[in-house]
Amino acid sequence: MMRITIKSNKPLNEVRGAKRDIYEVLYRMKIAQDANFEQIKTDIRAIKGVSIVSTVPKSKEDYATYEKIVYRIKFVPYQTPLKDFLFNLESSFRQLSKYGMMGFARVGAPSKKES
Repeated sequence: MMRITIKSNKPLNEVRGAKRDIYEVLYRMKIAQDANFEQIKTDIRAIKGVSIVSTVPKSKEDYATYEKIVYRIKFVPYQTPLKDFLFNLESSFRQLSKYGMMGFARVGAPSKKES
């Protein structure tokens, strides 16, 4: 067993001097009917900075081969400019096509929730 020693009294999630602003953004996603919805949400949560992924109530629209659903995503961009964070987030979304994501569109601008 390997032991790792960290010589710091500061919590690990604290970045010195970094702003920890929380933002929320909505995305309408087009997902295949046979997609693994839980895997898609899990992979979105795994994106660095993303903290919460939830479905907006009553946003689901069913079609023959796909569904449209709005996800609320809360994130902390840390020291990344907001525009760059969103670009990286959307680049990560494109990789979810292997799980059945067919497309996505941002719904409105991100909003700052807390500091």
